[in-house]
Amino acid sequence: MSKILIAIPTYQRPDGLRQVLQSIAVLETRHEVVVLVVNNDYSGKSQLEFSIQQLRDTGYRFPLLLRHEDRRGISHARNMIVCEALKSIDTDVLVMIDDDEFPSAQWLDELIDTQSELAADIVGGPVSRIFEDSRIPDYLRRYNDGKHMSVKREKIEFIGSTANILIDMRFLRRFPNERFDVEFGMTGGGDYEFLKRAKKLGASFAWAPQALIQETFPISRSSVEWSLKRAYRSANAEARVAIKHRQLSGVAMMLVGGFAGLIAGKVKGGRASSPPAIFRARVMEMRALGKLDAFRGRKYEEYAIVHGQ
Repeated sequence: MSKILIAIPTYQRPDGLRQVLQSIAVLETRHEVVVLVVNNDYSGKSQLEFSIQQLRDTGYRFPLLLRHEDRRGISHARNMIVCEALKSIDTDVLVMIDDDEFPSAQWLDELIDTQSELAADIVGGPVSRIFEDSRIPDYLRRYNDGKHMSVKREKIEFIGSTANILIDMRFLRRFPNERFDVEFGMTGGGDYEFLKRAKKLGASFAWAPQALIQETFPISRSSVEWSLKRAYRSANAEARVAIKHRQLSGVAMMLVGGFAGLIAGKVKGGRASSPPAIFRARVMEMRALGKLDAFRGRKYEEYAIVHGQ
């Protein structure tokens, strides 16, 4: 039996946080679990403290901790999670989940069993999205649905997100000063950068296909405009990470690819007639712009706006 710290960074999503905590409470697990909530909303301190205490008073299944990180930005919240995990000398693994997600009953044990079987430092699992807007076009649904790395439990090259992830504490204790870069705190991409750094430090990765999490995809994200902004932001963050890590070949490819993608997107957009084809061309164009803007020091603070409740 392992001792697990499940950590949830949260910002102004009380309904989502309540749902993920309820889902964690009914996990089918044989392990010892502690749940940590890190609140990144200074203005919502007292209300969240009251809500967490209510859960404790009504007999929440696991020990439930609450910490506040007043410095705005997801990287600050994730860094507090790492610090809290490192304070516990007997925690075996850190597991992270977002406040707009909820896990399947076997989620936790699937992550742990995969880590144990494959001796991986970092294990990820699939995220499937539940769309609140039933009218969202199929092409937008396909574009925004979660990507599955593999259909079988196996070692993989890399995982780029902390939305559904396990990190072996032995790895974190070997590198106790590693933190999420606060430059990505409002733009996103900080988890991708942190995990790139972990890979450089020798971390091994594995995939747990049955460790399923579902994510609520709100109506406010179900538009072409939002998807194009996400395409720009994702490519922009990837390019900024490549520049930071001085990956010269990757930087050169992104620069060339940015110009090529911009031209190709405009050409394809001019020829496209159907909404899916127009959208694909615009995604290509926005990703190209995101990469090129990274070289000019530009970024988009996607997390300045909260989606979902």
